[in-house]
Amino acid sequence: MKRPLILCVVILLVFQVSSQNVERIAFYNVENLFDTIDGPNRDEEFLPGAKKQWNAEKYAEKINHINKIMCELNNP
Repeated sequence: MKRPLILCVVILLVFQVSSQNVERIAFYNVENLFDTIDGPNRDEEFLPGAKKQWNAEKYAEKINHINKIMCELNNP
């Protein structure tokens, strides 16, 4: 009597585990994503002529890295 019950429980558990969806969670730090245009915010150190020498090339590279990650997640 115990064997059929145990077998049913095992079969139900196998179906339960195999029917679960896999989800992806991603995090990408965009806190330091600055454009190269001087605006009303306090981003003077990230302008092209400033100490950090942030320029359009670095900005485009950062955007491309973010785009690559989003595409790899199949969720652009």
